Amino acid sequence: MVGIMIEPANPGFEVRTTAMGVNGIRAGDRLLKVAGLDVQHATLADIMQALSGKPGESRVIEIERNGGRQPERLRVQHIL
Repeated sequence: MVGIMIEPANPGFEVRTTAMGVNGIRAGDRLLKVAGLDVQHATLADIMQALSGKPGESRVIEIERNGGRQPERLRVQHIL
């Protein structure tokens, strides 16, 4: 678990809520890629699979924040 809740957005998925300060992700961030998976046409199950792992493992995600032109890459670490 990386401590985020996501919901479908058009296109892709958007972060709805986060555990306080988790991995630099904020509510409203739009997910673009999760561990190399383009989420635009992915299912929630696909994203959950891409994020799955053991505590201490990490995945790289790519987000768009506040309509930014350049995607941001963040390394998210499993907390549970």
